[in-house]
Amino acid sequence: MASRPPRPPRLLRPLAILAVLAGLAACTAGVPETGHVVSVSSVTSSPPPVDPQSLRELGGPSIGQSETDVAVGFMNAMSSGEVSKISRWVHPDARPQLDRWAVKTATIKVYSVFEPLQEYFTQDNKLIVPIRLKVVGELRGGRDWYPAAGDQLLNLELAKDGSEPRIYNPGRFMWMRDLSFSRRHTSAEIALVPDLNDPTPQLAPVPVFVPNGAEDDPEASDTRIKAALELLLDGPQDRYAHLATAIPPGTRLRGFRHANDLATVNLTRRFADPGGSGQLRVAQVFWTVSRLLPTAAVRILVEGRPVRTLGVDQFPAAHHWRQRDEPLAGMWPQRSPVRDGDSVLFVRRGEIFSIVPEPGQSPKPFELNARSPKSVPTRSPDGRWMAFVAESGNEQSLWLVDPDHDAFRAEELSGRLSAPTWSPDSKRVYVVSRDETGTRIVEVARSNLVVRPVRFTPLPAGLEPVSITVSPDGTSVLAVADRPGLGAQDAEPVPGGRLYLGRLGPDGISGWSPRQLAPGLGRVFSPIWVDPVTIAFVAETDNRDDMGKLWTMKSDGWDPTPVLNETEVAIGDIGNRLAVDPAGRSFIISARSANGATLWMINRQDKGVTYLTFPTPNAFDSDPSFASR
Repeated sequence: MASRPPRPPRLLRPLAILAVLAGLAACTAGVPETGHVVSVSSVTSSPPPVDPQSLRELGGPSIGQSETDVAVGFMNAMSSGEVSKISRWVHPDARPQLDRWAVKTATIKVYSVFEPLQEYFTQDNKLIVPIRLKVVGELRGGRDWYPAAGDQLLNLELAKDGSEPRIYNPGRFMWMRDLSFSRRHTSAEIALVPDLNDPTPQLAPVPVFVPNGAEDDPEASDTRIKAALELLLDGPQDRYAHLATAIPPGTRLRGFRHANDLATVNLTRRFADPGGSGQLRVAQVFWTVSRLLPTAAVRILVEGRPVRTLGVDQFPAAHHWRQRDEPLAGMWPQRSPVRDGDSVLFVRRGEIFSIVPEPGQSPKPFELNARSPKSVPTRSPDGRWMAFVAESGNEQSLWLVDPDHDAFRAEELSGRLSAPTWSPDSKRVYVVSRDETGTRIVEVARSNLVVRPVRFTPLPAGLEPVSITVSPDGTSVLAVADRPGLGAQDAEPVPGGRLYLGRLGPDGISGWSPRQLAPGLGRVFSPIWVDPVTIAFVAETDNRDDMGKLWTMKSDGWDPTPVLNETEVAIGDIGNRLAVDPAGRSFIISARSANGATLWMINRQDKGVTYLTFPTPNAFDSDPSFASR
């Protein structure tokens, strides 16, 4: 099956504005089509439009309302999230169905826009008001987000309670408007463990959702942190069941208090059990709290009292911990450490260059005795090694470069290769290899260049991986997936497709997210990890005029947000390769024109956009890499 033909070169739009943006072009949870007004235009009545920014106190239905009015009221009541308010719109015989909604682990389905359609009667004389919804995703188990896109039809049945119509089939799930959902829930992170036996203990942060608390509640932050700690103490579950925890089972939260920039976590005595790593269990609690209270010190009590040491390692626990304090600071995973003298690697005319990431610098060639043309240079996380791909006809080869700039080829590997991605310990490189025999994910040992196939479970919908990127904690991979059977002659220079999250372990990739992470955004290219729970990528829709857009979002698919608003800053047609600095503060992209392509740097905080390289005749600066992919 042939792939989509490559896009023809596109002209760079006028570089009209190089300005500082006031802020992000905000995007609500899920897909970018989120509207600003919920449509409630009825065929049989004309209720006023509902402003989703205004979460009004909802009363019950009034006498004489039409069936469509009641259906609209029911939809708005569900966005309150309060079963007592929702029940006012439901027929008394159907109210027991709402009991399942009151459970904190109940599934909540989220939409951006709803619209009532023409009501009708079924053959058995049931009155139905159809509601068309633009779906955003759903929260499962009260903690895990699953993105979605597209339209769904909700057929609400109404029956008379006396003389007034009421909802007779509220259904299995509560539906909530996205802005309402965002005000009631917030994203947090709990710290789990990739390997309990690792001699250098590390953490694996996991994105979860917790209640946000009321806006006017001074203890709202405590509500969020208590909920996150309770999820942490529940241990690994569901899609993160492959991870571990050092916290002894049965540990419970006795209390939490935050005052005078000190957060106090009070746990039950099981937390002080003698077995296991004390350092890991303290780090798990500390980082779960500190990600929500980054400036506060954290202390841990057991049954209301400090504990001098914990675990078989006799870890000193009686301390007020802050994010800069070792050894806990070094346990939070990073893409790459920030180092003095860091430079950006890129490709010009098939050779690798480096440039200091500051305006007005000159590129320097990276001298290597290796085959050309070269592409996708990628430093190891420790900054000492580099991997790149070299081309010869339809075949490509993987090369590794040691700290002395000596290059070595992985002789056992060929085919069409993806950009290399490093393991967090800088000891292994992973690539996707495609040829006439099929698609493989392989691991290459840095020490001896031995190639080992990586087992992976099939992707959803019969897709195959075309590129992968290992997470900073080494427990996950981002995979761009496309249709199978793409030959070398059909392969895109930068492979694109749908985005999935996979579970990576010693035995390979054991599973994938059941849904793609960025539905509705278009074809995804070059996903990277900005930090352990944030990803970025370039996406293009099927519109031939689409210049592509740079997005960030959580690794569970929550809150895709455009980095730049193209109506305010025009940088033209961005390329499909993307880089980010080790600290996650700046992106580097290429801007293409008829004369070539140059590298641009985008500051994530102030949205400043500056040249990194200047236009050079017939030179296409591409494949930027700031740290490990």
